Amino acid sequence: MMKVLALLFFVAFAFVQANNDYLEGSKVYTVRPMTKKDQLIVAGLDNIPGVDVWQHASIFGREARILVPKDSLTTFESVLRSSSVQYEVIMEDPKSVIEEEIKQQELARMKRVPGRISFTSYNRHAEINSYLDDLARQYPTRVKVETLGRTVNGRDIKVIKISSDGGNNPNKPIIVSDAGIHAREWIAPANALYMIRKLVEDITESDVANNIDWFIIPLINPDGYEYSHTNTRLWRKTRSTASSTTCPGVDGNRNFDFKWMQSGSSSSPCSDIFAGPTPFSEIETRVLRDLINANKARVKAYLAIHSYGSYFLYPYGYDGSNPSNVAELRSLGVQVGNAIDALAASGSTKYLVGNSAVALNYAAAGASDDWAMGVGGVSLSYTLELPGGGSAGFDLPPSRINQVVRETWGGILVLARYVINKAA
Repeated sequence: MMKVLALLFFVAFAFVQANNDYLEGSKVYTVRPMTKKDQLIVAGLDNIPGVDVWQHASIFGREARILVPKDSLTTFESVLRSSSVQYEVIMEDPKSVIEEEIKQQELARMKRVPGRISFTSYNRHAEINSYLDDLARQYPTRVKVETLGRTVNGRDIKVIKISSDGGNNPNKPIIVSDAGIHAREWIAPANALYMIRKLVEDITESDVANNIDWFIIPLINPDGYEYSHTNTRLWRKTRSTASSTTCPGVDGNRNFDFKWMQSGSSSSPCSDIFAGPTPFSEIETRVLRDLINANKARVKAYLAIHSYGSYFLYPYGYDGSNPSNVAELRSLGVQVGNAIDALAASGSTKYLVGNSAVALNYAAAGASDDWAMGVGGVSLSYTLELPGGGSAGFDLPPSRINQVVRETWGGILVLARYVINKAA
């Protein structure tokens, strides 16, 4: 059996290795904008073909981290030099580094303890949906699983609805959460799965389990997620081909119909921030829209789970303007961030709280949290950016999954209890 597993591992790794050849000759830079002018220049760098911004520079002094393909190196450096923006090459051969991390991720999967779900390795789409279905069978009075839609590659997008009383109480608040809209952010679905576990199988906080109905989509972009496991590790978008077969996919977090294409997005299908041919062109975004709209009177909080950066962000990200309840959003956000920090491993980056466009020095229109508040009418709308790890930030080592999901749960409890008290 071990020989068979080893053979499967090397075959799978060789396939993924070949599909990451696009990284050959690329480099990774840190860029440090020191002035407002620098910030504007850095914000425009992802218009250079192939440039992949892993982390945006922030007003809190965090530098940008950017992958630049071989063919764009000269243009990229000349733009920064001509503007006297500080930069540094921090990775000369990202392909080999990322391939080594892929190998470690696969080894972790081989060592996982048999069971329905794991927090020592990253779960695949079929495993995630199987786990949801198992919970529905084992806890029929508490759990309902629905298929919201099917992707272009034929994968089911499922929501788990968790309720202590069948979900029929019209006065009970709902929290909606989704994860994995950006395919490469593997820790996001893991975090959603841990939330589900704590609300169904391992209830240690009965107040949040019983006084809120939870609607969680643990993997909203399964096509992209699977592609990032089997082909291109840093794949971000969906896998739709309506706009282009050469450059498939849409950035789901630019595809919502609120200030669509106004900022921080692209009309080019080959861009990682391609907003799509029209708002809600993607089944992945339509299912979230329909879920919130169908429960509009009861949805009191929305949480989009992403990585990476250790941020807790609120709208509006399209231009940095603040909603009327900004004081509430910020106060609650700080409490959530502090709760996570209190549980964080020693030396972990502290959570930063703020308006997403302001905190990141980067406006981006068409995001789910902006739509949830601006159109969906959800007054408590947030994006949670989980901690990074590994060379790209998206490669959080499997050994850290447990710590990250546990400490994040501490912050989610603060959000949930605020919703309970506000509804009382």
